[in-house]
Amino acid sequence: MPIPQTLVTQYFQVLAKREFSEAEHNLELIKLNVHFIIPDHEIENLLQLLDKGQIAEVEVEIDRLKEVLMNKQLSILQREFDRFRRTLGPRQSNRIKQTLEIITNLLINKQFAELTFEIEKLEQLSDESYPSEALSALGRFKRIVLHKQFTEAASELDTLKQLLDNKQFDKAKSELQKFKQKRRRTDWDKGYFRALYGMYLSRKNVNDGYSFFSKLDISDRVALNAYKKEFLNHVSNGLHGDFDRGYFSAWAECMRILTRMDIPTPQNGNGKAAGEEKIETLRSDKSQATIANFLQKSEDE
Repeated sequence: MPIPQTLVTQYFQVLAKREFSEAEHNLELIKLNVHFIIPDHEIENLLQLLDKGQIAEVEVEIDRLKEVLMNKQLSILQREFDRFRRTLGPRQSNRIKQTLEIITNLLINKQFAELTFEIEKLEQLSDESYPSEALSALGRFKRIVLHKQFTEAASELDTLKQLLDNKQFDKAKSELQKFKQKRRRTDWDKGYFRALYGMYLSRKNVNDGYSFFSKLDISDRVALNAYKKEFLNHVSNGLHGDFDRGYFSAWAECMRILTRMDIPTPQNGNGKAAGEEKIETLRSDKSQATIANFLQKSEDE
């Protein structure tokens, strides 16, 4: 499933501004497009329990996973709804206030299926001079409400539970294997998301003087363009596998977005612009990520 470009752009923007809570939320949204919302290890656990004939334990795990899914969906939707309300501003008609109250109650009660109708009511009321930022936030909220990851995962868990109730255990195993294969991530997706998550950790850890991001002057457009070119060369390098190309694609995209942002030149402890100090190239930076050295795949991937 392709990652929406606007979402990736927003992620890089908030990361550059060190808005880490917002960056973490955007990572969760991006993850919906590159990961199956039920982790592989959870599916493996269900398969192992089925192989052992521990049916009661499987049913308990299914109920737990459904609750985990609903809580994750609530967390994401609540944040997006709060964003919309902030951008909407204090001047609201009674009709808008009533609809907002209904949505609030639907979220509290986790009645997600009913949200679309209320959002469409808000869209119909948009002629009441919504700020443009509010219209954008409302559209984003609706897209996430309609995201098929949550509905498909819940439906698949319901199917599995029904098969167990009917004592169709072999078919339940077969369905779990189908879930696993259908949701298998590509190596490109794994590499791309690994880079995004690494950027978040590196940017957040201000004491990590060895990471590439901590050394990067994100206000230096010349350096950013040079790095973008180098990353793109890696993307087109036939010697790299899909994981590597996905990884470098994320970094190239990050450099592209940063060059378009208006970022003040940072000052170091001596009052000099950080850009006056030499930033080592990826290949010469032996202390850490030549970003090729970053590409160590963990055993769990």
